Amino acid sequence: MNRYFSLLFFFLFACSPNNNDEFEVYELYTPIVMTMDEVRASIAVQEPQEIKVTGKIYVKDNLLLVGDEKRGIHIFDNSQPAFPQKIAFLAIPGNHDMEMRGNYLYADSYKDLLVFDLSDLTSIDIRSREQEVFPYNIEYPEAGDLPQEIQWDSIDNNTIVVGWMRSKEIRKKQDYRDDFFLVDALADSASRESTGQGGSLARFKIVSHYLYALDASNLKVFDISDALNPTKVSDKYVTWAAETLFLSGIHMFVGSRDGVYIYDVSSPQNPEYVSEFTHATMCDPVVVDEHTAYVTLRGGNLCGNPWGDGPTLDSRLDILDVSDIKNPKLVANYTLENPYGLGVKGDLLFICDGTAGLKIYNKSNINDLKLLSTHSEMEAYDVIPLESHLILIAKGGVFQFNYVDNNQISLMSKIVLN
Repeated sequence: MNRYFSLLFFFLFACSPNNNDEFEVYELYTPIVMTMDEVRASIAVQEPQEIKVTGKIYVKDNLLLVGDEKRGIHIFDNSQPAFPQKIAFLAIPGNHDMEMRGNYLYADSYKDLLVFDLSDLTSIDIRSREQEVFPYNIEYPEAGDLPQEIQWDSIDNNTIVVGWMRSKEIRKKQDYRDDFFLVDALADSASRESTGQGGSLARFKIVSHYLYALDASNLKVFDISDALNPTKVSDKYVTWAAETLFLSGIHMFVGSRDGVYIYDVSSPQNPEYVSEFTHATMCDPVVVDEHTAYVTLRGGNLCGNPWGDGPTLDSRLDILDVSDIKNPKLVANYTLENPYGLGVKGDLLFICDGTAGLKIYNKSNINDLKLLSTHSEMEAYDVIPLESHLILIAKGGVFQFNYVDNNQISLMSKIVLN
């Protein structure tokens, strides 16, 4: 805030009678909108760009794909992880998720499902677009409130909120709406055809020639046997706040804010509910290693206290025995600070503990996890433990590490944010 703006605030407060009771400085957000036609027209294959806000990560063969939250996907040649090379940027407004089968990349764009052909990386092309297949929910800013005068009636079915303008105003308290509900910011494959690997925060997953896509509450299944013409074949309600997908053998594990839901996908066109493990309302990615499921539960904000009318729940790791897939059982839990994604490799468990950094555990005894190291210099969000090396997405960018003999990691490369 500049000096003149501060003086104006002081003058208004000083000269207003009963200002302590009647007036307050509010941080306001006004929506920036586009029509879906404008969104679709702006999708393009562009020259490489700097990453603005890290989103999801995905690996297939020598390709590394990095989501730039709601902006698009950065494509890297990762044949030498110590020296990743930029290839292109796919400008995709409203993109959150991605998945590949063969040379085809599937990505969401608000309401639409897009298919890109990556068979020739010198001539990437968008090949098809399935419109209006996903529900659209407005994504609100992480802080602040909405001013009363926003005309929500002007936002119709063809309008998308693509951003927010921030401002500060002095207002009478009774002229202000305060009911704004904040939204928190932030494998195996049954198919023998080549697919890639996403992190634990993924909401897309391919099973055989079917694409699973998770929206806020439903599991959508698309037949992609004709790669360029995805056809929705089923739409199953899971729960009120479904968040992540993880495939283990013939079972799909859905992480949600109220628990873990397990589906049998042996007939992938028609996933069948098997069982669930419920917990208090907390954000919940899940990964599975043989007969054990690891679930990070993040408290705070909307995750552990969504309505703000009770205590904030403590963040933790829950470990479930899923050897009896119809009856998952909690066998251990451990306190964490700010967990997001996680991954497993052999006896190692990698937990992205947010502001507390990346934590590496020995999980050979799940009743007595051993903390091997903590990398608190990074605000860690998600991880992909490959056989050859580790890929981590963090606040500062994308980091790739070598494994070393003493269960430690050493930095190979980093792709920093702009």
